[in-house]
Amino acid sequence: MTVTHSTKQIMGAKCVVVDDRVWAHGKLTEKTYDYYAQDKKGNAWYFGEDSKEYKNGKVSTAGSWEAGKNGAKPGIIIGRAAPLRKTRPRGLGDAGGDECCAEDTRSCGRVKKCEGGKTTTSALSTSC
Repeated sequence: MTVTHSTKQIMGAKCVVVDDRVWAHGKLTEKTYDYYAQDKKGNAWYFGEDSKEYKNGKVSTAGSWEAGKNGAKPGIIIGRAAPLRKTRPRGLGDAGGDECCAEDTRSCGRVKKCEGGKTTTSALSTSC
């Protein structure tokens, strides 16, 4: 994952654009721009992704979604005081604990480590 200098306005929130790439056996299998914002309480919100999955010479954007479109809602991916856990974070309006897209949601965040009161996550993974 690479935090870019780009931002995108989604539902009135200024989101940071994160370039996330998945490689398998030396080949790029997915390239995604994820959209994150932080509220005044310190919660990190996930507002969607522009996803391209490469398989058998074809490109699929089926995993793309954006909060505010087609009923999708943003969700808290890391709460301000998130406990160290290995379960998917629960998103706002999401009963399953995954992203808040009404369609096919295949990514989830996992807490990787907690150091000095700061929680970090591993890359969003399609194998959760």
